Amino acid sequence: MDENDLKIHLIRFIKRIGGNLRILSRLSNVPFPIITKIYKKLLLQDKLSIFPLIETEKMGLNKGAIWCDKTSLKYDTVKQLMGPLTSLFRGDLEDNKFLLIFYTNYENYLNYRDKLSTVLEEISSICEISYIRKYYRFINNEECYDFNNNIWKCNEKEVYISYASESLLSLDKKDVELIVNIQTNPYAFHFYSGLVHFKHIKKFVKGFMYTLGDTNYLVTTKGDYFYDSPYLLWVVELDNSTYISQYHVDKSSLTKLTTELKDQDIIISTAELTFAHGFSIPYEIFKSNKWVMPKLVVE
Repeated sequence: MDENDLKIHLIRFIKRIGGNLRILSRLSNVPFPIITKIYKKLLLQDKLSIFPLIETEKMGLNKGAIWCDKTSLKYDTVKQLMGPLTSLFRGDLEDNKFLLIFYTNYENYLNYRDKLSTVLEEISSICEISYIRKYYRFINNEECYDFNNNIWKCNEKEVYISYASESLLSLDKKDVELIVNIQTNPYAFHFYSGLVHFKHIKKFVKGFMYTLGDTNYLVTTKGDYFYDSPYLLWVVELDNSTYISQYHVDKSSLTKLTTELKDQDIIISTAELTFAHGFSIPYEIFKSNKWVMPKLVVE
């Protein structure tokens, strides 16, 4: 195999087990020194990023979404709006608009929505608060990437779908801590494979999503449909039958993508903590082997 074929071969296994080089070498039947060389090039030249695909719905953690088209709140304040329940934040580079996704269950969501609506209206924020009922995650076919020209030459994906659920599989504190460790360092996923609790969490961790290239721009859209693209990473379907979609793109593809999505609400962020932030599962509310949803205090 030439170098590009080795990269494709390696990504095929990274999607399954993350970035543990020893195990990647064993599973792929490629000598460890070669794996190390190719992996380094994937990270430094091809800008590989990987994200664990964790089905939190099976853990009893569903999600809600706050989309604000206008707000006077600072982004640092927004990130603290839901306390430990915050899952993901996207803030626009130019306009005072944002998306905040938070962990919840349906009963608590109704209480959170009412309180948030009141507070956001008082500060003249124009916001929509919704319950996420379906989650789509997309993993590109690694053979569709042209490593010589740093572009996607075709658009083929695996699709993982999860649904909001009130039933959950059992887990304990050590399971939760292990999942947080994997979220914090997805490259060490199979480092934990010898642990008893690794067997417990395999039913929640479905593999890894990934991106390639200088995908420094994060485009988040809301509308009646989602646009299929190699840059599409995930989509959530809300309880009002609209969709929020997330694309990770490079600068050269940004204009083309936003033109395709001109009839949707759009938030454009950069991959830096001021405008884009992901949070681990809220291990601090896991008490006595169950999630104890906190009361929401909005000041």
